[in-house]
Amino acid sequence: MPASLLITRLKNATPQSPLAAALGEYGRIVRTNFVLGDCADPVQRARVAGQLNKGESLHAMRRHLVIGSRAQIPADEDDHRRHALCLQILVNATQVWNARYMTAAIDHLHHTQPDIVTDDTAIAGVAPVTHAHVNTLGRYDLNRQPPISGLRPLRRVDQDLERRVPTPPLGVSGDKH
Repeated sequence: MPASLLITRLKNATPQSPLAAALGEYGRIVRTNFVLGDCADPVQRARVAGQLNKGESLHAMRRHLVIGSRAQIPADEDDHRRHALCLQILVNATQVWNARYMTAAIDHLHHTQPDIVTDDTAIAGVAPVTHAHVNTLGRYDLNRQPPISGLRPLRRVDQDLERRVPTPPLGVSGDKH
């Protein structure tokens, strides 16, 4: 009999046995020690916070792509599934675009200013979930010729000092931001 089945049967017994109560308390002690260990370890806290920030950024990107196009979530289950799949395609395309340009920007910094990018572990924590540059309310010109190198030229910060960050997306009626 597996241990999990034994614990489940002991826990669900109608007069709860002292053994089941003791095992439950032991489980709480183990869980508390685990949580306290995470709280005491700054490296683990930073890792968890980084993952939470990536998840929140991904949700913000999804909200931006859905709300920016003023899409309503359909009531029909099949339409809802199609809507979710289309949103996932948009998110994936945006992440691929971001990853390609972030890689090009990091490579450019490695070659031009190697003293800036010295810690590869910090770069490993960067996620391609930025979305302020995505124009969800405008029109795109898809008839333009693609750049010869496959990527558009990177923006030079020293030439464009007044725009160090991407412009924020336009608000949509009903946005609280």
